[in-house]
Amino acid sequence: MIIEPLSADVRVDNGVRLLDRYGPAGWRGRIDPGVLDIDSSAHCVVGQLYGDWEVGQAELEFRDAEAAEFFGLYPAEDGDAANLTASWRALLLGRRSVALPPRAPTAGDVQSWQCGWQAAEGTPFTEFCTAPKGRNDDHCPEHERDFAHT
Repeated sequence: MIIEPLSADVRVDNGVRLLDRYGPAGWRGRIDPGVLDIDSSAHCVVGQLYGDWEVGQAELEFRDAEAAEFFGLYPAEDGDAANLTASWRALLLGRRSVALPPRAPTAGDVQSWQCGWQAAEGTPFTEFCTAPKGRNDDHCPEHERDFAHT
């Protein structure tokens, strides 16, 4: 299975949600889009908010670069910094908005012709299968196989 890397916009959206929740109050107004540069420890988002990359990394409790990459605060590969800088700049200047995160199907989303199998029942991560029901008209083919083995 090939997993596609997250786009710069998706990672920046993750970063916005992180900073909205855990960043300093009024963080958006504290970043100067004109000098913003993800490749600069002083002019990146974290550097502008916390004065230095190292201080911000500790404050946000990033244990490694991969965490910062997921939130669009550190380039994932060569050439990625320009895409991240452009995405952050567009967002801060109001040229784009944060996309809503994907939402797992809930019980109310399941139609009578759909499987409805409940994953992770009783946890905050509960979601429901919305695949079409299979031959037995109980669950989708994948979950019918699961029930056949129990």
